[in-house]
Amino acid sequence: MDEYLSIESVSGMGTGSRADALPGIVEALIETGITSQDDADIFLDVHDRLIEAGLNPEVGPDPADIAEGFRERAETLQHMAASARYCYEDFDEIDAKSAKKHLRPVILEPFRVARDRLAALEPWEQTEINAVIEAVAADFDINMGKLGQPLRVAVTGGPVSPPIDVTLRLVGQERTIRRMDHAISLIEARASAK
Repeated sequence: MDEYLSIESVSGMGTGSRADALPGIVEALIETGITSQDDADIFLDVHDRLIEAGLNPEVGPDPADIAEGFRERAETLQHMAASARYCYEDFDEIDAKSAKKHLRPVILEPFRVARDRLAALEPWEQTEINAVIEAVAADFDINMGKLGQPLRVAVTGGPVSPPIDVTLRLVGQERTIRRMDHAISLIEARASAK
């Protein structure tokens, strides 16, 4: 494994170094709030594990946000990167067992309302996302899990992720809405097949 880099040492690196592969690393560390050696190490390690997993950290959430969001769910940095794949690229299929269990016609109307409210949401932040999901669940007199789990399945393609508000923030608004639209189509097809 590469030696850990300190914030101080990154700024003094020359050409041909790891710093060349991570443009603006010092600025990125400062912008993401990484201020300690441990945080800098985690940022660099997650960034590197994402690349090793074939993902482009430039087209998704900041690696520091992935580290924070997946901290309690991942056993290793490799597992963290693999688990975060849906944050960086689209998936081909939703897990069939999860779709059958959670993307059911009974959730269609609350799901549509959640989709519309999330599409209009600004800013796209965890607290605001959580408030929308809670409000929709309350409006339809269902508990958060009855809405949150179908959202998770639609947005991640499977049944496991960090808390749903964290997950949606990491996936991003555009991807979230596009995936929700796809799930709505699946639920509608399922409803019309009955």
